[in-house]
Amino acid sequence: MWLWVALTLLLMEDSAADLIARARVGDMAAQWEAARLSRKGQLGQLSPKLAAAWYKKALARRVPGACLEEAHLKMEKNEKCEEWLRCAASGRVAEGQYLLGRMILNTIAAEDEPHRFEGLAWVALAAKAGYGPALRRWEMLAVELPLEDLERVEQITKKLL
Repeated sequence: MWLWVALTLLLMEDSAADLIARARVGDMAAQWEAARLSRKGQLGQLSPKLAAAWYKKALARRVPGACLEEAHLKMEKNEKCEEWLRCAASGRVAEGQYLLGRMILNTIAAEDEPHRFEGLAWVALAAKAGYGPALRRWEMLAVELPLEDLERVEQITKKLL
């Protein structure tokens, strides 16, 4: 058993070293992954200063996962997060699509029809991607929509992506 633990730790160290090496030569995906792991305390080999720089770089490049994380941080502080949710949603992150759709649906007035359909479309896209909370929400919403509204939602989903 101890041999298995030792081998697992060695593999993790090798993969962490490989990730950091790829990030240092400019691999954007590796930079984002290293920054994400470091922010979670799972990559102690990376300096917090470098992790923060790579995180900011990922946001500047509109990496969808970084956008979603930034949206979560903004939501925790009750700050505006629509920009970051739109970035994540457009990058096909199902959770971002769902949260954006819910935000739109929660903030629109009854007469704000175009935005209502956009919100519904984002929830539908997240459900289609298999995101659990979106699946449940979409099931509740869809049963109350007339056929012509469902068709309109489908048309809008095609335009969003």
